[in-house]
Amino acid sequence: MLRDSLVSGNSTAGNEAEGGGVKATGDVHVVDSRIANNHTTGSGANGGGVHADGAGVLLRSTLEDNSTTGQEGDGGGIRTEGTGGIVVVDSTVSSNTTSGRGASGGGVQARGGDLIAVNSTVVDNRAFNNDRSAGGGLNSNFDTTITNSTVTGNSTASSGGGVRSEGDLTVQNSIVVGNSANRDANLSAGGTSTVTSSLTSGAAEDVFENTAPQAGDETVQAGALANNGGPTQTVALKVDPANPAIDAGDGTVGIGASFNEAALDLDLNGDGDKTDTIDSIDDFANDQRGVGNDRNVDQARVDAGGTIDLGAVESGEQFEPGSLIVTTNLDVVDATDGLTSLREAIAFADETGGVDTITFDGAVFTGGDASLIRLTEGELRATETLIIDGSGAVDLVITGDAAGDDALFAGTFITDIDASGPASLEDNSRVLNLRKGGEIRELTVTGGRTDARDQSGGGVRSNADLTLERVEISGNSTAGESANGGGLFVNGAATIGASTFRFNRTEGPSSDGGALFARAHSTIDSSLFTDNHSERSGGGIAFSGEGAQVSNSFIDGNSTSNFGGGIVGTNDVSLTNTTVSNNSAAVEAGGVYVNQGGTFTSSTISGNTAGLLGGGILNVSGTFKIVNSTFSGNSV
Repeated sequence: MLRDSLVSGNSTAGNEAEGGGVKATGDVHVVDSRIANNHTTGSGANGGGVHADGAGVLLRSTLEDNSTTGQEGDGGGIRTEGTGGIVVVDSTVSSNTTSGRGASGGGVQARGGDLIAVNSTVVDNRAFNNDRSAGGGLNSNFDTTITNSTVTGNSTASSGGGVRSEGDLTVQNSIVVGNSANRDANLSAGGTSTVTSSLTSGAAEDVFENTAPQAGDETVQAGALANNGGPTQTVALKVDPANPAIDAGDGTVGIGASFNEAALDLDLNGDGDKTDTIDSIDDFANDQRGVGNDRNVDQARVDAGGTIDLGAVESGEQFEPGSLIVTTNLDVVDATDGLTSLREAIAFADETGGVDTITFDGAVFTGGDASLIRLTEGELRATETLIIDGSGAVDLVITGDAAGDDALFAGTFITDIDASGPASLEDNSRVLNLRKGGEIRELTVTGGRTDARDQSGGGVRSNADLTLERVEISGNSTAGESANGGGLFVNGAATIGASTFRFNRTEGPSSDGGALFARAHSTIDSSLFTDNHSERSGGGIAFSGEGAQVSNSFIDGNSTSNFGGGIVGTNDVSLTNTTVSNNSAAVEAGGVYVNQGGTFTSSTISGNTAGLLGGGILNVSGTFKIVNSTFSGNSV
């Protein structure tokens, strides 16, 4: 037995010169030890770190950076010959290699018996050099059972980049991803392969907290080792309720054999005594890291079929419950920080389905910088109908300016697009993307920007009906071709009350609606549209649906490079007690352009200009009614 020891920097050379670090003529038990940087060279020189003619046990130990070089030189880390095989418990096998014709088992080679791994990590081992090399991480000539283990970043020139078993292969509660081989990148079995409650495909980035390019193939991402507590390095899980490894395990599965601790004189499960019979994962109270790292940490926000996590390491930290009350102005996703960001609240609303209302903690959002949410992680997306209610905050502002480098209008957080210039706007994103629409109340949206073709809605995009109440949408823009609605794009009906749209732009060709573009019959009341611009039409507003009603509002000082400086409407545009003034169009309709009729009642159309015709209004066809309205100072 090797206990509490370090074996490092040793080597053997010559044909069948076995065991670069340790050679045992019988069984070998490596306990609480580290075997590293040992090497064998020569044909049939097996076991770069350890070679045992009998069986082997690796317990709470590290086997790393050992290697074999030479034909049939198996087991870069360890090779055992005995019928008892090898048992790996609470251990890490990493960065071991075999190279030479037919050299297999980059990390572990069980030549004479079964291979069993429990609560262990196998990372970045390689068996390479020709197409007969197999089992980059683990290789067994008999049966193999892997339970609650992590196998990632291993590679081989032949089959079974992660695990190769010539007999039956059982994988349970484990993660075997990010490995590579010419065939069967993760798992390969000569007999029956049984995989339950495990991840054997998918992206490492979705599972592990940290990833790195695999040593054998840098195009493949794998889990990265780190000091996550305990005596050995491990690969931590990504702390995310969406991680498919969390709470996806079966806490009752067997481990492939029954072990009598007293007979072995070993405390296999680390509970402080040697009297147990170990035959299932339920016998292990802790994960690979040992005492203080409970194996069974049930996450209340996760329903993946079990209560223990897949892999060698439990996620541990309890996820905070989902909430619709925003308690931080930071744009973060951290399920364990005890805070709820707007991004997290939207994600939770999407999880619950139906119509949810998001509110803001008034004790946190007290005005000024405290009430500014800066989107450092890109646009906010909601897949369900959503109400965002900022009435509980003081002067709530959400900006798409990730870097905080926009020029601002004095005394505000509103982005000055012209003063900022293209360079400062490169980091800006759209602010809100609402798939099923909803309602926004009492907040400001600014600094939103899109720059691609057809990416309408620089500040807010809604693909269904949307209601705005006491909202300001200012300093937003679109730069791409056919990108409508510099401030707001609604692929449905817009209902807007007591709101303000200022300094919004569409800058790309064929882009309409500097402040607002709505596709269905829309209603605007008691609102202000000023200093907005569109490249093609509707400097302030563009209605493309069946009619629109604007009442008690001001449409002032907007402009377009083509037609409809203030408003563009497809048909039946109704204005009541509304002022359309000081708008301009480079070509036609400085104030209002209507394709097929409308009605103006008790409204004022004044001081608008057009380059060619229709200084105040241009009605292309249909019936147009004017009732108790004033026209003055319009010109071409």
